Amino acid sequence: MQKTNIVSATSARLPKEVADGFCITIQRSDGKRKRKVFFCILASLLIFSQEGMAGWQTNGPIDGDQITAFAISGSNIFAGAVTGGVYLSSNNGTNWQMVNNGLFPHDWIQSLAVSSNNIFAGTLDGGVFLSTNNGTNWTAVNTGLTSNNVRSLAVNGNNLFAGTTGGVYLSTNNGTSWSAVNSGLTNLSVNTMAISGSNLFAGTNGGVYLFTSNGSSWSAVNSGLTNLYVNTIAISGSNIFAGTNGGVYLSTNNGTSWSSYYGGLGSTTKVYSLAISGSNIFAGTYANGIYRSSINGNSWSQIDSGLTKALSLMTVPALAISGSNIFAGVNNYGICLSTNNGTSWSMINTGVGNGGIGVPALAISGSNIFAGTNDAISAGGGVYLSTDNASSWSFLSKSPSIDTVYALAISGSNILAATTGFLGGLSISKDNGFSWGAFGLPSTSSLAISGNNIIAGTLGGGIYLSANNGSTFSQINNSNFNFQAVAMSGNNIFAGTDLFGVILFTNNGSSIWPATATGLKSTNVKSLAVSGNNLFAGTTENGIYLSTNNGSSWSAVNAGLPLYMVGSTYYQGVFALAINGNNIFAGTGGGVYFSNNSGSSWSSLAGPNHAVISLAINDSNLFAGTASSGIFSIPLNQVVPSIAPVAPILLSPSNASTGAALITTVRWNKTAGATTYRVQVSTTSTFTAGTIFKDSSLITDTSLVLTGLVASSQYYWHVNATNAVGASTWASAWSFTTIVALPSTIILVSPTDASTSPVDSITFIWRKGDASVTKYWVEVATDSIFTNVFSRDSILVDTTKRVKSFVNNQSYWWRVKAYNTAGWGAFSAKRKFTINKPTIAVLPSIADIKSFSCNNAAGMINYALPKPCFVSIKYYDLRGRKMCSFVNNYQQAGYYSLKLSASSLSQNIYIQKFVAGGIIKRERLPVIR
Repeated sequence: MQKTNIVSATSARLPKEVADGFCITIQRSDGKRKRKVFFCILASLLIFSQEGMAGWQTNGPIDGDQITAFAISGSNIFAGAVTGGVYLSSNNGTNWQMVNNGLFPHDWIQSLAVSSNNIFAGTLDGGVFLSTNNGTNWTAVNTGLTSNNVRSLAVNGNNLFAGTTGGVYLSTNNGTSWSAVNSGLTNLSVNTMAISGSNLFAGTNGGVYLFTSNGSSWSAVNSGLTNLYVNTIAISGSNIFAGTNGGVYLSTNNGTSWSSYYGGLGSTTKVYSLAISGSNIFAGTYANGIYRSSINGNSWSQIDSGLTKALSLMTVPALAISGSNIFAGVNNYGICLSTNNGTSWSMINTGVGNGGIGVPALAISGSNIFAGTNDAISAGGGVYLSTDNASSWSFLSKSPSIDTVYALAISGSNILAATTGFLGGLSISKDNGFSWGAFGLPSTSSLAISGNNIIAGTLGGGIYLSANNGSTFSQINNSNFNFQAVAMSGNNIFAGTDLFGVILFTNNGSSIWPATATGLKSTNVKSLAVSGNNLFAGTTENGIYLSTNNGSSWSAVNAGLPLYMVGSTYYQGVFALAINGNNIFAGTGGGVYFSNNSGSSWSSLAGPNHAVISLAINDSNLFAGTASSGIFSIPLNQVVPSIAPVAPILLSPSNASTGAALITTVRWNKTAGATTYRVQVSTTSTFTAGTIFKDSSLITDTSLVLTGLVASSQYYWHVNATNAVGASTWASAWSFTTIVALPSTIILVSPTDASTSPVDSITFIWRKGDASVTKYWVEVATDSIFTNVFSRDSILVDTTKRVKSFVNNQSYWWRVKAYNTAGWGAFSAKRKFTINKPTIAVLPSIADIKSFSCNNAAGMINYALPKPCFVSIKYYDLRGRKMCSFVNNYQQAGYYSLKLSASSLSQNIYIQKFVAGGIIKRERLPVIR
């Protein structure tokens, strides 16, 4: 055989009950008869397929899956797990992703190997799978492979060997076909294989066997090997190491003889994995962590520095070396990494699932998430707490009364745990789970809360009620049923049993409704949920049933739910229900399913490939507790298009706010599952046709800028959310009122632009502004930029202003602006005018004027005014009767001539009366015709 680099890893054999999946055994007494009901979710027998883990991530509550094998190909590291299938990291373990498409349900990985671009996975019950694209897709390659329990793989050139519980098989065509090569192999349970040159070594339950390229059969090479249960083999040059159930052995002569190599390790230590890095050899053990020794030193020392959980107590089924990195697969704690030759270690489990941990209970209170667990390996359990959306967990102080936790409930500041603890089946914590007290109830399996009422269903001990938030409990029913689920609706208590379906207790338990409901064909009810008038019951055999009449009759609502097989029987097990608005989530034997039509149809959320036995929802995530792989979560906004979104929450401007700008941005919260939003803005709260100011759809952001708003106006707005399923209801409408607009620009009337005035007293006139104007501001300046203001008035309420004492031959500019409650508006356009008074010679006083002349029909009256004054010239007859008036007004200073018309004078003699500035002159005036 051609020598090549081999990566070979095996898994320690775990208890059979773990391999069988999640089992519930209920022991009860029924009169003289003893009945024992078994229910198992056989993950290896699930007959439906999953589309993967899109959007989901693992979330504890402990650190990682049970890693059983490693394989390294370039920068890619593959890890095989008990419950999670295959994980891939391309960044030295910083992050891992599950690569399982095509593996499920055969995702218990026992061995991995790499040959060029081919990756092979040996499974517990599905034979060998091949991936040619870094694990993205897997295909079974089992033709001729009659034993499907593949514990080890080894590659040498074109030869691929599979070690199974039925011997060794060889494929020379990448697994397309296989043939058994078992001649001389007297023990067919092959746990590990390793290649050295032309030699293939197989470690079995009956020692080490050697197969050479020149031979056609196996030969046992066990001289000196006192423990024949061989779990792992590692080779360095001429040194061959065998890890057994009784320590490590070394052969330096190709297996001809062996000597013990367990100085400091112990002859009773079970060694499950070996790896060699330079001059050091590392041994992964059962429940004793990792040991290190020099290859030539035979002196082992335990190494576990740097871990918060003692590595010295851990089982390590797999080890691998990549450059200076040492990877360790640890049962229940995922993957550990050392970059300094094992001196210190850190856990690298981002993206790695949680093997062996069942989570039957989840409860959420504010930012706290509580997980009630059981441990499928140790049969223990307890309560974990996360305060960071399940990114990390802390194990709460374990009370002697808490063992496996079947249900959790939050009532005010109290946390209740339904358990099987020997001090009592119901425990309470008043300090966020750090200390617990027991009520002494029988083993409790279910809890429900309504207001201050808490209902506890027990296993054969009846139902208990607390009406005071958990201070005390009293038994309200002593039936010996196993109450696996309870729910409350008003004064009705619904109880799901293992043998008698759903039972209704009315008046908070004072009377019992007989178990004679029609249509409920499955009597083993694991979960209950109430939504309005709808009561949903999840059963272990026939999926989900719906009752709309308080359980009097039921109808199956199972379309789309998965089937799985136990023995030769198909089941539709539903172990958890959760309701969020109109959305219903179901935890099934094959992941999480969803319905938004009251269960008429269900669709897969492509969740974990595990039985989901608990569900919880907060504002941002859906959490799924599994039967044996911890918790998975998915952001609600990625559960698309399965869920129609709920109505968005409006943010700003706040409801009934005032003073909104005329360009205003409305904002709302992002809604889980929404792809687009629609915004309507209306001038009325009814949003009727004709009142819609804005209607914008297909918005992908959570804000919209509104333009064109009118000042001093009230607007109403609401938003809905949409995805592929449909639209949400409209959010309750909010309103806002815009600011009062500044006054519009004032229009000037007089004086006109570029006009000339012969007087130095000007009356400025402008048009009235809009109704909101309360006053005006007038400015007159001697320059066009109004730096030299001649006159200013800012308290005017009228639309005129008289200004005097202008300088002759001076140009002036004027403008006006208006004011309202929003402030001063802009100034009007400016106008220019010039004072240009005529030059007047020095005049005599009015008193000096002594005569007037009149030349008959064309007579002229001449007079001079030394200063402005009121002038009156009137004519009277000799009897004193006024005959006519030629002047009767205010006149400026200057010389004046008045032409008389003879036609207006009918008589021959008149009295002329001249009045000016307080001077009165009377003269006779003859008229000559």
